[in-house]
Amino acid sequence: MAQRVSIIIPTYNRIQTLRKVIDSYLAQACLHELIFVIDGSDDGTREYLEGLARLNPVIRIASHGRNLGVSVSRNDGIELATGDCILFGEDDLRLGKDYTSTLLACMERSGADIIGGRIVYNRVGETDEETLQRCNGYDRPLINYWIMSGYYAKRLPGDVEMPFLHAIALAKADVCKRIRFDPAFFAREDTDFYLRAVTAGYRVVYCPHTTCIHLPRDSGRGGGWRVGLLHYQILATKNNNMLVDRHFNVLKKWGMKGNRATFKLLHLINRVRIVYLYFRHSTKH
Repeated sequence: MAQRVSIIIPTYNRIQTLRKVIDSYLAQACLHELIFVIDGSDDGTREYLEGLARLNPVIRIASHGRNLGVSVSRNDGIELATGDCILFGEDDLRLGKDYTSTLLACMERSGADIIGGRIVYNRVGETDEETLQRCNGYDRPLINYWIMSGYYAKRLPGDVEMPFLHAIALAKADVCKRIRFDPAFFAREDTDFYLRAVTAGYRVVYCPHTTCIHLPRDSGRGGGWRVGLLHYQILATKNNNMLVDRHFNVLKKWGMKGNRATFKLLHLINRVRIVYLYFRHSTKH
């Protein structure tokens, strides 16, 4: 019998990007329900989704009166989900048309409990084909073992067992309902989720045979977006320190280089590099 898939998408004031990506979710095979958790949005998202729900009975809507964060939103979606598997989506990301069906097949083949495909990031002005060509030209390791960060656009001949993935993963519903997301994390919450799943004995797998595409970070958002980027990097650094303290032993088991202090320092340097590259790119456009 075909697996029923519940897709959960937290959303916060991103109606413009949501309009661009929602059809890619509705087109997925084995879609049982598409659950949106409106996390305090005040930009018309509720009215837009309620209108769609009248035409698409698979759409379900939950909401928060204020912004509570992605971990709480995903947990609320997990609580509502009635499918056999749960796919975590985002409101600024498109799924490849075969994303869910390919992951389901890979899950059965590999014995995975949680599985994710490739993810690539559009740049402003790029077509999807141009983005894929650019990412296919990079030769990077799947995991950077110094900062335990993944390059999930990597092409590989087969599935690979991993300690963690990016956020757009398919998981067995019973695993999600047992593990859930820790609201203490406002960044790297997905990495914490995967590492706790691995510690509990579940199998996490990277499937390079299907792709999802993240929309470009819009430079037109101006100063507010830049402040948001800086704020996120600060949170990510704080949460990374929590992550390594909580999961140090399992990270070492999976090949992490150095000690806790080295890991934290290198991660901080990487975050500073990300901010520098973003601002340098912004000044050129």
